[in-house]
Amino acid sequence: MNRIHFFSGFSHSGSTLLAGILRQNVRYHTAMSSPVASFINGCLELVGAGGKFSTFFSKQKRKDICLSLFIAYYWDKSEYRKNFDTNRIWTARRHQLVDLFDDFKFIFCIRNPAWIMDNFDIIYRKTPFDYSQMSTPQSRQTAYSRCNALINAGGVVGSSWTALKEAYYGEYSDRLLLMDYDYLPPDLFQKYREMIFW
Repeated sequence: MNRIHFFSGFSHSGSTLLAGILRQNVRYHTAMSSPVASFINGCLELVGAGGKFSTFFSKQKRKDICLSLFIAYYWDKSEYRKNFDTNRIWTARRHQLVDLFDDFKFIFCIRNPAWIMDNFDIIYRKTPFDYSQMSTPQSRQTAYSRCNALINAGGVVGSSWTALKEAYYGEYSDRLLLMDYDYLPPDLFQKYREMIFW
């Protein structure tokens, strides 16, 4: 498998735009949120200490299975020089990735959280008769309760925020590249392509 890097970030913070920039280089492959992180989490739940099959798997075997999921998923992408796997979970799973890969980077797309929550609320108000599954009947009552639900640790914004803090202040912060949405206007595509193509 060729070199792999990881996308993570806030919702509505430019990951789609940045993926589009990367795809302009024919040597690089990137897509929207991939299922690999969910595959690994599901597998580890099954074979880990809490699973009924845990006694059949050593630490090395669990690691090998996780690596094989990456290899199998990107098997048909071997012609690309680099693959970028996108999932918001990765920033909080860097300790696993360090054991699996020798050299990689996190690209984390950021934007002002207040703007993100306001954007979610604008979308909510545009569809007043179509309740989103992102909020519960209790949390969707007011703009304030909707924002509180988004920013708490289990919310769409809050979970990304806490994952970013863990990566930023953790021991692998040297692997983290923050990309601010406000610095990715369309007329600067070429500049940022050159900057992020390691």
